[in-house]
Amino acid sequence: MFDVTIKCKCGAMMTAKTDRELTPEELKSLEGKECGVCYLRGLLERDLKSFA
Repeated sequence: MFDVTIKCKCGAMMTAKTDRELTPEELKSLEGKECGVCYLRGLLERDLKSFA
């Protein structure tokens, strides 16, 4: 197992385990992805707009 650390666009650090070592291109594609908190906040904001 390989440990992967990714920085969210909000600055939070996310960690994950993978079965194989990711290539530099794969790691770069993960940069700036949303963490779970950012994802849920986005869903809540979207839902609030639909109720308004």
